Amino acid sequence: MGLTVHYKFKFQGTEAEAVQKLKKIEKSARKLPFKEVNEVAELDYNFWSLEKYHEGKGYGDWRDWACIQYEIHKQKKENGRSIFFTEKPVKAYCLHLWPGEGCEPMNIGLVREKENKVWEGGSFCKTQYAKEFLKCHLLVIRVLDECKRIGILKDVFDEGRYWETRDLNKLAREINGMTVMIQKLSSALKKEIPFGVKIKSAVDENPTHVTKFEVESLKKLGLFIPNVQN
Repeated sequence: MGLTVHYKFKFQGTEAEAVQKLKKIEKSARKLPFKEVNEVAELDYNFWSLEKYHEGKGYGDWRDWACIQYEIHKQKKENGRSIFFTEKPVKAYCLHLWPGEGCEPMNIGLVREKENKVWEGGSFCKTQYAKEFLKCHLLVIRVLDECKRIGILKDVFDEGRYWETRDLNKLAREINGMTVMIQKLSSALKKEIPFGVKIKSAVDENPTHVTKFEVESLKKLGLFIPNVQN
């Protein structure tokens, strides 16, 4: 639970072209104040599996979570029931970005399902608990703008509504409202649990609230405001 940005990618081209697209995003990201930017890497599903991961025999780094995110999720009908399952991509490449402390990583991946030239992918980045929420959220949007510019972005759903509005005041209202809702839910759960059992939520440690001063300061400085409008 918490304010999140969801995104999907699609690109038609060769393997070399797909990798080059991700490297262009990496180059742009290195000019921005991300906490961490890794080089574009191949996700080798011949080596990696969920079973190996649970046994502690996976990559042992950010690629484990990326492999989970970029498995291909499918659905089929069987005896009148919907069956959900995953398949491993034939090829997969991913760029790992970390906006900042408390924020989830942003993994930008392109995977190919069959021996064709269609590359797709999709993931999400929860910015709710970032210690520098505005900075992290706008960094995510800035990179998605770059994805759109180079032609791999398919769709974005920003729970903060900043992607479609470019309105910092609206983003502030959304994050503040989400924080209050989580606090109320946490408080209600604490009242219902048995004596001696403790419940602790992420907002207890980092109750993200954006003030009008922060919004106005960001506007005046022009920091992290995307150049490419949606």
